[in-house]
Amino acid sequence: MYLEFKSKLSDSFLKTVSAYANYNDGIIQFWVDDSGNSVHFKDLQELSLRIENKINDSIRPVPEYSIEIDEIKEIVELKVYESGLKPYLYKNRAYMRRDFSSLPIDDRDEMKRLILEGLKQNYEDLPPTNQELTFNLLEEALRKKMNMDKLSLDILKILGLYDDRKGYNLAAQIISDENNIRMIDIVTFGIDINEFKEKILIENVSILSAYNQAVEV
Repeated sequence: MYLEFKSKLSDSFLKTVSAYANYNDGIIQFWVDDSGNSVHFKDLQELSLRIENKINDSIRPVPEYSIEIDEIKEIVELKVYESGLKPYLYKNRAYMRRDFSSLPIDDRDEMKRLILEGLKQNYEDLPPTNQELTFNLLEEALRKKMNMDKLSLDILKILGLYDDRKGYNLAAQIISDENNIRMIDIVTFGIDINEFKEKILIENVSILSAYNQAVEV
């Protein structure tokens, strides 16, 4: 579970609420400095009410959350739970956690995946535009691991990659030898996350090949 400290109440915490509700349960402790110590705000009940009003007025749909007041530590603790009606939007944008920040989701595929998850559908089960897929790398991997002679359509069905009615799905496209998917971004940071020393993009290849390339990097 993620944990974030806020030494004051500003609307920026609503981005974190969106990120928690979309992906992972998380906690925000208010009137706490970066070391986890209280800054001794007195009217915790009023602060709790302001937090509740901001969430109810600003996040759509309203996520599942709870607010607790710790009079001894002099803090207010907000717990946000990953919820089912995704995406949860703040100012018409959905957010996700990356490192120690809450960032807007700009990737269209990730946004579609989040919407489908909210509709109780899996992104990987959707059919791709291209149904002309090859699986030489998968066949080679199965031959090495399972002594399989040939990759048949029946095996692809067993693996959940092919359906007689819908054809191949996006999971199959991810595993296929060639695709149009941006697989992995690898970044070497400098002295902080604002400095990129090196960036490597692995795309348009099977996820099996992308994995091996990532390990080599």
